[in-house]
Amino acid sequence: IDYLRQQEARRATTATDQTEPFQKGEDIQILEGPLAGLKAVFQCSKARDRVQVLIHILGAEKAVELPADYVGSAV
Repeated sequence: IDYLRQQEARRATTATDQTEPFQKGEDIQILEGPLAGLKAVFQCSKARDRVQVLIHILGAEKAVELPADYVGSAV
């Protein structure tokens, strides 16, 4: 139990020390999943390993939450 507590504390510290993967408003590309190939605008990091982005679809901008590893820098 103590080992698990130490591991969780270490993960929580690492997660809060990390900086945003992109700047708010930065153009990015969705690389994986059903939206792969779409361009998006980075909004913020969400819960563990997730990001919120804006995509332009069906004539409107929609906020979408994706796994962080689904997105990368725009080419």
